[in-house]
Amino acid sequence: MKYTYTTNPYKQKGVNNFYGVEYDSIPEGEKSLIEIGWGGWTVKEVQNLIDKTKSLEGEDYFDYIVEGSELRICIDNEYVLFFDWRTETIDEDFRWTTIKFLDFMESFKLFLEENGR
Repeated sequence: MKYTYTTNPYKQKGVNNFYGVEYDSIPEGEKSLIEIGWGGWTVKEVQNLIDKTKSLEGEDYFDYIVEGSELRICIDNEYVLFFDWRTETIDEDFRWTTIKFLDFMESFKLFLEENGR
């Protein structure tokens, strides 16, 4: 999984403090991931999300809504479902295994560390 992280996922002029994923690096079926872009991401916020995910047991799950976006992430022991409220489907827009999600978040955390967040 190779995503390019950026400080300007929406390519807005003069913006360099909105942390997310470069749109062109997102696979076709996962384009809703662009909605993960948020100016409030910090290493601590991502680590809290990682820790909460790793602590799930049995049928436990939780929802995480990326502030200021249309993205809801539903996380359980096996899968992570991504829902973009802008799309017309009632089903998830895409899903990852929880392991893939944790790998993604660890990489994202490194990017945030490199950018002083």
